[in-house]
Amino acid sequence: MEISDISLKNFEISGNAQIRMEGSGLSVTAGEHGGIRTPKWRSLAEKVTLCMSGRMRNGIAAYSVLSFDGQGNENMVQTEEITADDNGRFSVRCSFDPISLAVYQNAACFQIAVTAVSSGMEMELDQLSLSEETHSQIRKTGNRKPEQKEGMVHWDISRTPQKILFVGNSLLLGVLNQYGMCASSPQKDYAWLVMQEIRKHNPNCAFEKLQGSGWEHAESMEAFENWFWREENIYTHRPAAESFTKDLTQILIQLTDNVNTEKKIRNFEKTLDPFIRYIRELSPGAAILWIHGWYNRENTCDVLAEACNRWKIARIDISDLNVPENQAYAGQMCENPEGGTFPAPDIWLTHPGDRGMEKIAERILKALESDEKN
Repeated sequence: MEISDISLKNFEISGNAQIRMEGSGLSVTAGEHGGIRTPKWRSLAEKVTLCMSGRMRNGIAAYSVLSFDGQGNENMVQTEEITADDNGRFSVRCSFDPISLAVYQNAACFQIAVTAVSSGMEMELDQLSLSEETHSQIRKTGNRKPEQKEGMVHWDISRTPQKILFVGNSLLLGVLNQYGMCASSPQKDYAWLVMQEIRKHNPNCAFEKLQGSGWEHAESMEAFENWFWREENIYTHRPAAESFTKDLTQILIQLTDNVNTEKKIRNFEKTLDPFIRYIRELSPGAAILWIHGWYNRENTCDVLAEACNRWKIARIDISDLNVPENQAYAGQMCENPEGGTFPAPDIWLTHPGDRGMEKIAERILKALESDEKN
């Protein structure tokens, strides 16, 4: 089903519940754990916003955003208790990112559920809407402040030895946990292009990678601390902290794209300074360059800009590069490093394609310009 087809008229009963249409609204009565669900739908949007309003007559209810993988397995994306005012009126608004959920949780389709938390729940739903936004729409309607001038890292390639750490998300390691989504091969992603150019000047430079999306998805300080200090990283198979070694001379951080819900945004704001502080303590000799903005720029840009100014971190905003000609395309084939090729799934296609990866690499290399040219 298309998201535009979802309405109060096609809700389905879940568990012990009864529904009936009353005028343009929907009346729901449910026992504990009973409720209603929308039909499942698919989305290739970068942002879906749910708006729902009505009146609670009795009991307590919660709404949930659910995703399902290709085998039909259910995953809870987010859930919140519905809060009503003294007159029983309530209004719900939340957003989620289908592309991020497809990449990191194999989400193939989605569903909204309203479930009774207590027995004897009675509610009237007046309105429910689901709207999709693409990156270009988000950029056009978002509160975009004038960009500060990007900092310049003066990187002296005459210094040896050098060791560089890439920290990123799907744009770095999204294809088979080996290369950047959605390049056509490992030799076409931005990290490989940056490494090849650096090796022309310093063949002895060492490079490491770290999957950083665990921090983006964290919804609490505890989850962030676990990701950084204790959990096995899905790329390095050791805690993230162990990648920030004392011999690093440059750290390239390409993160914030998956900070895409209110909980993640609030947690990003709380954990950004501790994250930078830990890096500075573990890798005191490393310059930091932050690359951000391909997705969800508006959620984090102001906070990130302020932190980078405080910590004297150079920053590159690549949101302007996310245009159709820099994205992957329908029918694009991707290389499997173990042999063969496969078609890029549609849900990947708003990621940078080969041209987009080149543009990102060019911008990084410009920021890493050597003092020898000055």
